[in-house]
Amino acid sequence: MAKRRINYVILNVLVLILVLSFAYVFGLFKKDDTSKSLDMTTLSLPKRLAFMSGHVQAGLELYRLNMPKMAAPHLLHPISEIYDAEREGLDKIGFNAEIFKKVSQSLEQNLSDVQVENLLMQANENLEFLTEEAKGQPEEIIIFLLKTANKEYMVAIEDNEIIEVGEYQDAWGFIKVALQQTTRIDDKKKSKALKIKLLELHKNWSKGPIPVDNPVGVETIANQVDEAIRILKN
Repeated sequence: MAKRRINYVILNVLVLILVLSFAYVFGLFKKDDTSKSLDMTTLSLPKRLAFMSGHVQAGLELYRLNMPKMAAPHLLHPISEIYDAEREGLDKIGFNAEIFKKVSQSLEQNLSDVQVENLLMQANENLEFLTEEAKGQPEEIIIFLLKTANKEYMVAIEDNEIIEVGEYQDAWGFIKVALQQTTRIDDKKKSKALKIKLLELHKNWSKGPIPVDNPVGVETIANQVDEAIRILKN
């Protein structure tokens, strides 16, 4: 009797595995969006700032490239209540929300990047100031950004096509912020080597955050991310 029950359990487990495999193969389960699944309450302030900055950098660049509709969702991170957890504690170190509100308002008014260039510069300057004030270990922040960018890219690409444009753009933004963080590394030899590697990595987005027809494969991005992390850890 016990043996029959065990066989019955094993049969049910096998059926469940087959059902899950079928669902995965035929796309019934969606890939996880890393940006939305990260628990901001577990991240340090420097990492949360770097994460927000990655989104903002993608948005600012898209604004400059005359892609306002694509820029808009990225530029919500500094101002929307949805992303309050990202900004926790930033007010205390000089976060200027008004600048980012004005950037979003400029988008809504269809103002060109030329008309608001000074405003875009102010937004960048505020992010740079916050980065200095937030401090944190640049090596840890860069590894966090690289791993996050890699996960976002994996979400973005399927069968050599971009299926999630926002994640493709986020990944570009995270690499840009990682590049900015290299200047904070005390070991200048390591900083230089890492900057060269990250510039090579960033070139894989051939049109910056603008989607392309033939994106670089996820394996290439993953390998170059691993190479960059090895430079940091050596």
